[in-house]
Amino acid sequence: MLQEIETKRVFPHPGNPREGVGDIGELTESIAAQGVLQNLTVVPASAASHLCPGLKDGDYVVVIGHRRLAAAKAAGLASVPCSVVEMGPKEQVGTMLAENLQREDLTVIEQARGFQMMIDLGGTVKGIAGQTGFSEKTVRRRIEIAKLPEGKVRKGMEAGATLFDFMALGQVKDPKTREKLLDDIGTNNFTWELERAVRAEEVERNQTRIEEMLKARGLSPLPQGVPSWKYKNAGAPVLVKDSTSDADVIIEEGALYYSSVNSRFCIYGDIEDRYKTEADTSAADAARADAAGRNAALGEICSRMHALRMEFARNVPKRELDRNKNEVFRAVLALCCAGMSPQDDEALGFFGIDGEDGCPKDEDGNLDIAALVESRQSGWVHGLFAIAYCAMEHKRYCWHYHYSYRGELAYIENPGRSPVAIYPFLETFGYQMSDEERMVVDGTHPLYTEGGGSGDGV
Repeated sequence: MLQEIETKRVFPHPGNPREGVGDIGELTESIAAQGVLQNLTVVPASAASHLCPGLKDGDYVVVIGHRRLAAAKAAGLASVPCSVVEMGPKEQVGTMLAENLQREDLTVIEQARGFQMMIDLGGTVKGIAGQTGFSEKTVRRRIEIAKLPEGKVRKGMEAGATLFDFMALGQVKDPKTREKLLDDIGTNNFTWELERAVRAEEVERNQTRIEEMLKARGLSPLPQGVPSWKYKNAGAPVLVKDSTSDADVIIEEGALYYSSVNSRFCIYGDIEDRYKTEADTSAADAARADAAGRNAALGEICSRMHALRMEFARNVPKRELDRNKNEVFRAVLALCCAGMSPQDDEALGFFGIDGEDGCPKDEDGNLDIAALVESRQSGWVHGLFAIAYCAMEHKRYCWHYHYSYRGELAYIENPGRSPVAIYPFLETFGYQMSDEERMVVDGTHPLYTEGGGSGDGV
């Protein structure tokens, strides 16, 4: 029903997901000159009494037109044209969400608050998706954001966090870990810490599953007090990953124990005969075990570093490539002069190819990197960038330390597998190193021993 209603009897909806009406200066001038040209959609105050307990009969609450109402009041209009409709609480909130999204994107917080309000009013994810036009997955993700501390979410947005950053938090299952990640969202450490958290959850989930599998095969945890290297090996290491199945667990005759060491399980038999009478408390054993543990931990960190570099390189914006094409050319020239060519596995990873089937091959049946790059690149700058990156990249390239089985673990300054330093190269295109990456590269990471070392990085 369309009618003129006094502005003093029309009120903003307290359940409006949008926190403010923004700048209404121009709109106020327009309404002062021409009046309100588009009707407001309102409901009687009784229909929103759950949120507006102080309103009286004859008052109305805006569902669509909050900016017009604010501008009309600022312009001094005595009344505004309104379409009075009947809507339940859930429909009111859903309509406000949909209307705001059609005109201007709501903030992450506003979307999350609106969806959570609809849930609190008895709505369902499916119903909200149907009413607002969002996918059910998006609705669930926004509701998860609504569960986070609003202060931390606001701080992250002020630091530059994007909607995709908040969506990425959904990869982490543990609520406490998600909340902790909010301290880094919007900073150069967020992607690093997120990757670490996701991997930790994957490892923990798979580790529990595989440990139960080993126990079912009759193995027990390795006894404490004796270094594992004094036991006989009795099976191939079992990698902790999603695809590991019972068929992958190879246990030899005489196997008794298992131990978990940095994303894999090792299978052992009895202690070697020559060690059964030795004292097991030597300082050398302790140093060896400590260095091996730190070596494995650094290996896991370097694996994450590689994954982040690869993800960034695969998604460098075209504008950055065009803007820095001279840097790309200089890198390719330096690599060519050094006789370095792209690594097969890095090229496959760069282009997201799982295995060499269907890839171009040379006359000897080997992967033809040049033909692969030519078939997949979009423009010569991107092609040269792919060649340069895949030539200097290596999963173990940034392991800036030396480890020996004598129990040594020491930092090496710039092991130098490439004439082009990979991090400065990627930073040219916008890559941001996390604090932990910098500590690994510059030798300040606490996992390194003091002093230094010599030899080749492993």
